[in-house]
Amino acid sequence: MKKNWIALVSLALNLVLVALVLWQGSRLDTLEQDLWNVQANLLDRQDQVMDEVDALREDVQEGERLIADWSLEPAGLDSETQSLLAEVVLQLRQWGVDTSVKLTILTPAGETVQTIPADAGGICRGPVSLALGEQGGVSMTAAVTTEGVTIQEDLGGYEDLFMLLPVQVTGGSFGSPTYRDGKWSAHIAVTVKMESDSVDVLDPAFAVYRNGSLVQRVNAVVSRTLETVGENKTAYAPDLPEETFSVEARQGDRIQISFTCKDGFGLGYAFPFFEETIESVTPGNQTGEGGFTGMAPTLTWPE
Repeated sequence: MKKNWIALVSLALNLVLVALVLWQGSRLDTLEQDLWNVQANLLDRQDQVMDEVDALREDVQEGERLIADWSLEPAGLDSETQSLLAEVVLQLRQWGVDTSVKLTILTPAGETVQTIPADAGGICRGPVSLALGEQGGVSMTAAVTTEGVTIQEDLGGYEDLFMLLPVQVTGGSFGSPTYRDGKWSAHIAVTVKMESDSVDVLDPAFAVYRNGSLVQRVNAVVSRTLETVGENKTAYAPDLPEETFSVEARQGDRIQISFTCKDGFGLGYAFPFFEETIESVTPGNQTGEGGFTGMAPTLTWPE
């Protein structure tokens, strides 16, 4: 009887010990998870603090800049030099009665330097001429002089001069080009951006080329299917049933589509928009390899 009692007590103690071990293991798992959570929260907070520090540093650097804002506003064209005429506008944060700005503009055509005075409101305005004969970007620096002290600032610029044109193609859509019964077809629309409210898009149209030869020219109308987001933007589509092109073609033919128009200054644009090669013929339909070709236009200058 005594031995049985001892065995029962020993079994009970062992069960209690197992329960304690299990509880401690569970507790350790919980503590480990809590530790991981704390570390994750600390890392998240560290990232937030770093973002706040970077934002504060940018704000401080921006606050130290003398030029609060700047813009280039198209003002016309010079057909003789094939240049875009624009007005540069600088807003200063600090200025005096004798403040002036020496503006340096670097383009693929070279460097131009001109001095622009500041008015009573700290605004500097001056005409600039940007040659459009070569592709490439434009960068600008400004040296602000007040009471004999000059501070130079980098204004940045544009990746390509074509981004300054009064009319730009910024995107669009094309839907499932197909080839069936000797005809290639596609639903295509383009998004056109006007640089300002005063810019007009005249004679919008699409030109369709087959193997480099013009085979179709279709007037463009405001698209019924493509919506635009943003100011001074309009979506154009061909004035055709279902806004869809249909061109006779054969295997191996290359189809190219451009959007053409003029602006109020008389400058003509041809934006290469879409290109596709009909690679193989199948019993049903066929779509070749193709897509957007870029937004840099070929320009036609008024005489």
